[in-house]
Formats: sequence, C-alpha cells, structure tokens
Amino acid sequence: MDGSRIAFIGASIGANVALAYAAGLNADVKTVVLLSPGEEYRGVNTVVPAKSYGKPAFYVASDRDAYAAKSVKKLAELAGNAAETKIYKGEEHGTNLLGRGHGLEELIYEWLKKHL
Repeated sequence: MDGSRIAFIGASIGANVALAYAAGLNADVKTVVLLSPGEEYRGVNTVVPAKSYGKPAFYVASDRDAYAAKSVKKLAELAGNAAETKIYKGEEHGTNLLGRGHGLEELIYEWLKKHL
C-alpha cells in the first residue's frame, strides 16, 4: 500500500465527514470526492474544512437535490481553484448518484488517476 496516495470518498453525511477529516489530516489526504455534501449534516459542518483543505476536491450533486446542489456550489467557491463540480439533472442523493448511466463512475476514476 502506498501511503502517499490517499483519497477519501464520501456520500451525504459521509461526504461531510470525509472533508472534515481530510482537512484535519491535510498532509496525508491528497484528494476528496464528495457526493451530495451539505454545508452541515447532523452537526458535521463543511464550511471551515472547505476553506482550509486546499487540495483537489471533486463535489457532485443532483440539481433537484436542492440543499446538496446549493452546498456543492458554495463549498467549491470556498475551496477556490482546487475544486471541481458536477451537477447532474435529477434528484438522486449520495450513493444513489452512482449506477445511473451518466458516467459518474468513470469521472471519479479519472479524477483519482489525475490527483493520486
């Protein structure tokens, strides 16, 4: 295992936890992929971690998952040039974004290849 190639992937509250944890371990986690993060889910806030993480982050949501879509836009703005976003049409949330035939799995794979 190559400890210099660590990425966190999370969905919904798991996305929030992944970003918060990655920001705390800034030297170790090279990138995060966050499906349907929120600015805050169940007390896990992402605003400060999004500002401080400073490494490549891929934020994904559905346009009719309004809270997640709004959060993705705000968090990516806070992250600056290190962030990339993808907003899909639909209402899927979290892991339900996967397996929909719109190529998200391939985008995640390519993201990881590029940033690890």
